[in-house]
Amino acid sequence: MRSVLGIVACVASLVLACGSGPDDESLTIKVQSKLNSAPQTSTVEAQSSHDVVTLAGSVGSEATRMKAEQIVRQVAGVKGVRNQIVVQVSGPPR
Repeated sequence: MRSVLGIVACVASLVLACGSGPDDESLTIKVQSKLNSAPQTSTVEAQSSHDVVTLAGSVGSEATRMKAEQIVRQVAGVKGVRNQIVVQVSGPPR
């Protein structure tokens, strides 16, 4: 009985140490794939660290900036989003 409890405690500590979500690289790949599947957000770049995704790049409108964030928040394993996307509005030609 004692050895079984020891094994259970060891496995539990490994699970806690490793976390229960996907690792950063696989989460980044999953998020980037979702962003690339929508034409308006395909220029956005994503990186993840500890299940928090940072978005970067530039888009043409605030609506597209928010759409990218919405897409990312729906990906399993994402615990937070840092939206650093810049909105660059084109002015009239000179």
